[in-house]
Amino acid sequence: MLYWSWNYKRKFKWNLIQLPILIFLIVSFLLTSPTIVNVMISLLAIAVVVVTLIYTFFKWKEEESESDGV
Repeated sequence: MLYWSWNYKRKFKWNLIQLPILIFLIVSFLLTSPTIVNVMISLLAIAVVVVTLIYTFFKWKEEESESDGV
């Protein structure tokens, strides 16, 4: 089953499950070599995840309200 074929509720839950894994990887990445480039990469990764979570949450609610209205 492909991620792109999932509904937004399932995508949101999947992204939420991956959040602790990402946090662990970022912390271990920064502890091994805390350079400014690594910090910037980590901040970019966190920003992408947060934006993705916000986007999928709002699309899930929109999708849910459209299905309730039908």
